[in-house]
Amino acid sequence: LIANATVGVVQESRAGEAIDALKSFVPKLAHAVRNGATTNVAAELLVPGDIIEVSVGMRVPADCRVCEVISTTLRADQAILNGESVEAIKHADDLTAKEATAEGAFPANCIFSGTAIVYGKARCVVVKTGSKTEIGDIERGVREQEETKTPLQIKLDEFGELLSKWIGYICLAVLAIHITRWYFSERKPDGTFWENYGHPWVECMKIAVALAVAAIPEGLPAVVTTCLALGTRRMAKHNALVRELPSVETLGRCTVICSDKTGTLTTNTMSVKRVFTLAGADGATNGSRASSVSSSASSSSSAIIRYDVGESQYAPALGQVTRRGAGSAPLSP
Repeated sequence: LIANATVGVVQESRAGEAIDALKSFVPKLAHAVRNGATTNVAAELLVPGDIIEVSVGMRVPADCRVCEVISTTLRADQAILNGESVEAIKHADDLTAKEATAEGAFPANCIFSGTAIVYGKARCVVVKTGSKTEIGDIERGVREQEETKTPLQIKLDEFGELLSKWIGYICLAVLAIHITRWYFSERKPDGTFWENYGHPWVECMKIAVALAVAAIPEGLPAVVTTCLALGTRRMAKHNALVRELPSVETLGRCTVICSDKTGTLTTNTMSVKRVFTLAGADGATNGSRASSVSSSASSSSSAIIRYDVGESQYAPALGQVTRRGAGSAPLSP
C-alpha cells in the first residue's frame, strides 16, 4: 500500500510541476495607462475599461479592443487559440456585421490574452479579464469536463463486482455446510442454547469472513499502479507528460488521434536541421555552380555533401554544424 501511494503521488507531482511551468506564458505585468502615464501594473489587477499598451515581444494580459495602432502595422500570434501559424494582422477600425461574422471568434480589431505581439505597437482597451477571456474559456472547459472512467477502470470495476458476487456465494455455501455439519455431528443433546446454537454460528461466521478476506486480491492495485508507472517512464523518454496514471492505459487503446498541428504537434517555428551542398572532384563546394551546369554533368563531376545542424536549429552557432562522412568535424569560421 505504501509503494502504491508513493508511486502515484511522485509521478503525478512531477508531471504537475512540469505542467505548472507552462504558466510562465501568461504575463504577470501589463503596461497600463494610469493618470496619463504608462506604468507597470500586475496583470491580475486589470479590469474592463483599463487602457494598456502592447508592443513587439509582449504577451497580451487580457482580451482587448485595439484603439490605436501606433506603428505602421500590428501583428499577433494567435496559434495558442486557433492553431494558425500565420500571424494575424490587427487594426483599430470598426467591423461591419458581415466582416465580424466572417472572422468568427477572433476579429481583427481585438487582441486576446496569452497571444504574443510579433510586430508593432498599439494602445488598447481591456474588455475581458480572467476566466472570461478566450483562453480562460478554454481552461474552464477543460477543468469542468466530466470525468469518465478509462477502459481499465471499467474492467477493474466489473472484475471487482463479479469477484464480490462469487466470494459472497462461496462464503454462504461454506457457512451453510459448516452449520449443517455442526448440527448433525457436534450438537450435544444436553447442551445449553449457546453451545448448540450461538457458538456454532459464531465459529462458522469467523470461517466465512476469513475466507472472504483471503479471497480479496490486496496486491492488485499495487500491480496495476506499478504497470502504469512503468508506462509513464517509457513515455517520459519520448518527452510525453502524463499527469494521471490511468491516462497511460487510455492512450494505449487509441487507434486514431485527431489533433491540430501548430502548437500541439509542432512549435510554430521553422528551423534548419540538414544542409546539402555540391562538391566538385577537387572537394570544394560550389553551390552557385549547381544552377548553371546540366544535371548530367553535375552528377558525374559533383558529389552531395551533407551537414547536420546541432542542438539549436533556429540560430546555430559556429561549431554546431557538422559535416557527415569522412573527416567529420564541426565547421570553423
